Amino acid sequence: MAAPDNSNNVKNWLVKSSTKILGPFTRDEVVQLLSRRQITIIDEIRQPDLRWNYIRETRYFKEIVKNLRFEDDHSREDTMTSTSTAAGTMTKTDNGAMLIDDLTPAPQFPSTSVATSDQALGMRDVTPSQDTKNSFKSSGPAKSFGNLQDQRVQSRIQRQNFVLRSILLVILVGGLLYASFAFLGKDKKTDLNFDQLMASALKYKELGLYQKSLGFYRKASALKEVDLESQFQMVFVLINEDRQSLKGRRIIERALLKENRTRQEIVTGNLGMGLAFLMEGDLRQAEDYFQKTLGLDANNEAAKLNLAVIQLKKGVYAQAFKSFEALTRGDSSGYPLILIGKTIALIEMSKLQPDKE
Repeated sequence: MAAPDNSNNVKNWLVKSSTKILGPFTRDEVVQLLSRRQITIIDEIRQPDLRWNYIRETRYFKEIVKNLRFEDDHSREDTMTSTSTAAGTMTKTDNGAMLIDDLTPAPQFPSTSVATSDQALGMRDVTPSQDTKNSFKSSGPAKSFGNLQDQRVQSRIQRQNFVLRSILLVILVGGLLYASFAFLGKDKKTDLNFDQLMASALKYKELGLYQKSLGFYRKASALKEVDLESQFQMVFVLINEDRQSLKGRRIIERALLKENRTRQEIVTGNLGMGLAFLMEGDLRQAEDYFQKTLGLDANNEAAKLNLAVIQLKKGVYAQAFKSFEALTRGDSSGYPLILIGKTIALIEMSKLQPDKE
């Protein structure tokens, strides 16, 4: 990169003063601007291909900076403002050239414009600025604001406060109404979904599709708590499929406390209690409840089948085989389970019999 041209007559100096960029100037013109205090030594200056630097730190202006500081130190007043240099002051630059600081005569301009000192030296602001249009309004009667004793100010404040309170009240009422309608709509939708889910759970339970029934019951219970009657109707699914034997017994006990229960509801309760105890491994309690069930309904197939299973668990295989065999003589809906029970009983009986050659 070529070195910058340091000739006194080349306009290659830019000055950044008060966020404005002025120039370009020759070095002598910069010295004149400093002498006239139109720029200061703390302003920045640069040449092409160089960085911005303070004037006081630029070696080409060391002499004028030194003279300016000397004048400031010996000023008559202890302020930062010093008198302008007298006409005819000789300023020596670093290259030895003598510069006569003569006042530039004011150029002639049309009467419609006024020349400034910056224009006299050829200074121009090269900082881009946005054109602004000044709008003038016709002067009217002066208004006084800010005085709280002024009746007009008080009246204006009262009107503004009233408007603000009215707006806030409308927003508050609207928010409450919206929240109320949203809550009621959500609650109504929840009730509708709950009833549909419980109806599906009971329907699939009657069809023997217990897994599907349990799935719909869980979805319904997630929306809100299921009432006791619905739990009592689903107690077999909860005990048999969800393995909630203890919860099932608690539901049955609470449900049977209700007066005027029908015979079928009591049979269902005893059968559920027996099934819960059977799953917990309490065979004696289970057998008692199944016997109570048969006492109310002698032809209850579920109670007979579970009693046969209890006999199988106790190891009374011959008696269990007879119980399963008796169930096959009628029109039994649990025929596959009966065959499995008979098969297990026969296998266990054969293990107990001695081998005959």
